[in-house]
Amino acid sequence: ALAAAILARLARPSRRARRVPRRAAGASKTLRTPAAKVPKPPPKPFDPAEQVGAFPAYFDPLGFCPMGDRKSFNEMRDYELKHGRVAMLAAVGLVAQHFAPGEFAKIPSFLKIAPKSLGAFQAIVGGEGFTFRLFPLMTIALVLELFWAPLNQVKGQPGNFGDPLRLNQYNEPTRTAELVNGRFAMLSVVGIWSAELVTGKDGVEQLTFWM
Repeated sequence: ALAAAILARLARPSRRARRVPRRAAGASKTLRTPAAKVPKPPPKPFDPAEQVGAFPAYFDPLGFCPMGDRKSFNEMRDYELKHGRVAMLAAVGLVAQHFAPGEFAKIPSFLKIAPKSLGAFQAIVGGEGFTFRLFPLMTIALVLELFWAPLNQVKGQPGNFGDPLRLNQYNEPTRTAELVNGRFAMLSVVGIWSAELVTGKDGVEQLTFWM
């Protein structure tokens, strides 16, 4: 019996021996290095040529909107949209006012101007014209530009003042169409006025001047 107890005692591992595997396991954990994280690629620089309105190709020979300058691009796009929208209204007005009732006396001028085109500017001449026509128009434009527009414009989206009619048309085709039509309207207004200074005819009369 004594011999059997001695053999059993010798067969058991000592406490020190039992601790060694644990230490080895702990050491292996500390030696493991975490997997290296793959760095994210840097964001692509802002490219004006990839924005809406670069139709049929991006055109900026004077370099107003350099690569990576989103702020300058948004500022210039805002100006372009404003001028385009005003020009579209002006192009329609230059045609529609030909059919407006009433007549303006022809302004004494060495320029050839039509009474119902550039000649209509005399409607804002004098005290009555300034008080009841020009001043209200300037006041409305000032309020829209200084107060209404900054409060309603969507940040980072030039020309976007919300969608009060819920038409859901702020998409690439509609935005491109607006830019293209605005550019065409700006050329149209300049063309109508230039032809008027040559012929003395308004936008509608010019259609038959060469016949």
